[in-house]
Amino acid sequence: MLDALRSQASSWVVKGFLGLLIVSFAVWGIGDVFLGPRGTNVAATVDDEEITTVELAREFETQLRRMSEQFGIAIDRDNPLAATALNEALQRLVARRLVDAYAAELGIGVSDEEVAEAIRKDPNFATAAGSFDRGRFDLFLRSLGMSEKAFVDEVRAELVRNRLLRAFSEPVRPSTFLARFLYEYRNEQRKAEALVIEAQAMEVAVPDEATLQAYLQENKDAFMRPEFRKVVIAILRPEDLVDEISVSEQELRDLYESRKTLYVTPERREIVQLLLPDEATAEEARTLLARGKSFDEVATALKDKGVRVSRIGPVDRKGLPASLADAAFSLGEGEVSEPLRSPFGWHILRVVRIEPERVASFEEKKPELEKELKLEKATDQLPDFAATLDDEIAAGVPLEEAADKLGIPLLAIDAVDKNGRDPNGKPVAPDKLAPEMLQAIFAAPEGEPSLLEETRDGRYFMFRVDAIDPARPLTLSEARQRLLQAWQKEQRQKAAEALAKKLVTEAKSGKSFAELAEAYPGVRRIEVGPLKRADNGQAFGLTPTAVQAIFRAGEDELVPEPVEVPAGMALLRVSEIQPAGEPEDLKPIAERLQVDWRSDLFAQLEGALRARYPVEVNQQAMAAVLGSGG
Repeated sequence: MLDALRSQASSWVVKGFLGLLIVSFAVWGIGDVFLGPRGTNVAATVDDEEITTVELAREFETQLRRMSEQFGIAIDRDNPLAATALNEALQRLVARRLVDAYAAELGIGVSDEEVAEAIRKDPNFATAAGSFDRGRFDLFLRSLGMSEKAFVDEVRAELVRNRLLRAFSEPVRPSTFLARFLYEYRNEQRKAEALVIEAQAMEVAVPDEATLQAYLQENKDAFMRPEFRKVVIAILRPEDLVDEISVSEQELRDLYESRKTLYVTPERREIVQLLLPDEATAEEARTLLARGKSFDEVATALKDKGVRVSRIGPVDRKGLPASLADAAFSLGEGEVSEPLRSPFGWHILRVVRIEPERVASFEEKKPELEKELKLEKATDQLPDFAATLDDEIAAGVPLEEAADKLGIPLLAIDAVDKNGRDPNGKPVAPDKLAPEMLQAIFAAPEGEPSLLEETRDGRYFMFRVDAIDPARPLTLSEARQRLLQAWQKEQRQKAAEALAKKLVTEAKSGKSFAELAEAYPGVRRIEVGPLKRADNGQAFGLTPTAVQAIFRAGEDELVPEPVEVPAGMALLRVSEIQPAGEPEDLKPIAERLQVDWRSDLFAQLEGALRARYPVEVNQQAMAAVLGSGG
């Protein structure tokens, strides 16, 4: 839909509903793939109403722009996200057609005058004075290649959708009572005490071989040796060609001249200032300076009035407030300013030292420019150089021989997993292996040279997988240390859980948490809170489950079952319930409730409309739009 059309004719209700339809489609999918006789000019139908490829292409471009703004990068048709953008564009159009179909069935319409008024009020077609500008309107239509009738039809359809969806949403209004209840529920706070049984402090036996072997068998999926591959890879970087590149003196001078303004260091000044509280004190300070007193002597003499000395710089003009910069940069070295006022108070300035503006010479910048220009040329030549390697491999030359002939260094790796680690878990050539390389290596067959590929950072690579060591379960000897740690951790947690259940019994019999913490090693008591229901409890070493348990219990009540926490297990007792205070304004809560309820209502409507009206998608047309723009 046109951006101008949306801004005028669509309310948040429509946008919210269409957004919900899109989310729903992501779950439901658009079924009934249509490959029939309509051809590639129809992308989809909803209840026999067509969505043309031209319409889809226009929405697709809008979605690409929207996603580019969202992700902060340029996303075009060649980007992997383009397919997602196309699907979302189609979903938006299908969502509108579903609403259109239902509105038509109900006989909902709008008058010609309402449509005309909506267009007249569109700010995209307004003059500076706010009146409708026919010239702007015509120019807008020409820019889209759209007829006036087609645009009017779009506006009419959007107004109908708005009217239908408002009819569903307007009656949904939460009461003040419910908003207050929700406010009090969310803002009630509680304090508690926790008795934490630390699993790490629990003593467990050292397991024998049979126990470890059985544990390994029970948990073999957690103790797998990943697949490793032996590979030789040629990586081509622009830096590898730099030594073969030459640049002329004239090229360097031309580059220097084009950037000369970037090499300017502006004039800078070192300044000493008196900071003064008011104009009267500033005049008094100026009188003392005129008598030959130094800045330090004046500050000492007027110390009781809040006068002090400050030194600034070296600083350029931009480093000073505008109210001081002009004066500071109009003084000669050693000269003193008149009293000046700024947002920070009163000032008297003296310029201590002046560093004149300076332009770095060509000779100073030459090494930097030469390095940059060579790298730029190497980057330009790299694709042709990579293609030479590709030609050699295509001619049947072994990778090692081709790399040697072209002077390309080879990286030989005895074993690497898909995460770039060796059998000891250490990274393999992390400064050279990119994720794209590893992905390609683990998708390639054994013994065949790969195709030439490019990384996101502009490098090229080609490789050959020489051996594949498949993934397999670790043996007891290979996994012994990890097995021991995992088994003991599990047993300590079980021991902490058993002790926690025992302590619950003792707590129910009347023993305080303080007494229990004193009686058992590895057990400590902590104060918790205040907490709200939405808190995760992390600040007190708890979990959201523990917080929920605290809010299920009454004041001075023991939570009946121990809960698992990061340190082990915990007993909980509510010590204080603090009701929510009086709310300042319940309106935001009521509005949020209204939005949530309407969202639920629209989701149910969407489900009903999908069941009511068939949706057919022409995948051939979709592919054509993705490839050529419709």
